[in-house]
Amino acid sequence: MTNEFISPNWHVVLLHSPLGLLTVGVLIEIISCVCPKGGFRAAGRWMMLLGALLAIPTATLGIYAFRDVVTPAPVTVGPHWQQIVQQSKWSDVQWEFMEDHIWMNSVAVVL
Repeated sequence: MTNEFISPNWHVVLLHSPLGLLTVGVLIEIISCVCPKGGFRAAGRWMMLLGALLAIPTATLGIYAFRDVVTPAPVTVGPHWQQIVQQSKWSDVQWEFMEDHIWMNSVAVVL
């Protein structure tokens, strides 16, 4: 079911929170190597932890967005994934790009 305000869903909105937190956290960690201050370094580590934890719901919503874009119909028990792929209007290049995107980001979330 598509959210009428955000297309295709909340993945697009949540995507920037973990990226920003992880990037700033790593930058703070690098800066704290030069001039170590306890609170500053702790803030960087908290940012990295929160960014890593927020990556999980972001990835989950990304998978939902992918499913919603491929077949916007409600999820039913009947069709298998191969049938959904065959009925999709996506080209082979689009499928390959999306497969790479899902694999690379899944590995990043796990790491």
